[in-house]
Amino acid sequence: MIMADLEFHLKHDANAHFDGDAVSSFGDPDGEFETARQGGVKCPLLSRGLVRFDGADAQTFINAQFTTNCLQLTPSQGQLSAWCDPKGRVLFLFVLFTNGEEYFAALPAAQIPKFIQRLRMYVLRAAVGIEDVTADYRQIGIVHNAPDESAATALWSVSPANSLTAAIRFGPGAPRTLAIVAACDALDYWLADPLACAGEPVWQAMNALSGVPELDDTSSGEYLPQQLNLDRLDAVSFAKGCYPGQEIVARLKYRGEVKKRLAAASCTSNTGIAGGTAIRLPNENRNVGNVLRAVAVGADETILSAVVDVAADWSKITLDGHEGIDLRRLTLPYADV
Repeated sequence: MIMADLEFHLKHDANAHFDGDAVSSFGDPDGEFETARQGGVKCPLLSRGLVRFDGADAQTFINAQFTTNCLQLTPSQGQLSAWCDPKGRVLFLFVLFTNGEEYFAALPAAQIPKFIQRLRMYVLRAAVGIEDVTADYRQIGIVHNAPDESAATALWSVSPANSLTAAIRFGPGAPRTLAIVAACDALDYWLADPLACAGEPVWQAMNALSGVPELDDTSSGEYLPQQLNLDRLDAVSFAKGCYPGQEIVARLKYRGEVKKRLAAASCTSNTGIAGGTAIRLPNENRNVGNVLRAVAVGADETILSAVVDVAADWSKITLDGHEGIDLRRLTLPYADV
């Protein structure tokens, strides 16, 4: 461990509270989320990792696997992308960016071993290297304290500080930046930013409010890209060549109807709503969706990201096992139906 490393610093910060390896709060989870909603926090994202692709065939390899047109990646434009199984179900979600020679995917560190193991099955004779470089970088989420020029720039655009550092405009809604910094520089970067500190759940809640999905073991392989609104987030190309599941994804666009979509909601509870929890119409005794992720942001508030029937009557739906809780749909910052 580098003595000046950001993670080392946070583990010796009396205000930083940990849940496993992630910072859950800096002592005031209610206040931290309110500050973020008003704008102006920085969140250490210690649970996120980074995979590097290099070699002569790196770009063509990832282009043949992922849902976006990776040939359009440039040092100034990244992508939210996905990797699907042959049935078109999304296995992994990640942010792609490049320094012009290498390509990087930022995703939860816990998913990286399976991500790399599965990818290597498809390398065959391609000249591509795939490596977990999480230890060499730190990721920091920044919710800006005022609307700035990043709010008007393209989604996933990149402002590189140098060939190894990227600041990515992260999704729609409140202006947010995902900063990916070399581990040796991360502490200086963190300390130089005067914004208030907030735990990683605040970043996750802001993503849910902005309609940016995040997958875990319960949701991996369960949803088509359109059900996660990836077509609304520039995360699917319908003009590129084949990738795993491409025919099914294209068929849904051109011949089908997307009956379930990603939605955001809040509820008056913090009782630990699990990912995968059914969303039900009790009067009709049927499920109309499932929770993707639930983040408790205060003593009596949870922000939910869920995939729900587009025709569901939200005034009548309930959470399985949490009946009686007030569930309120929130408006996403892009067309969600």
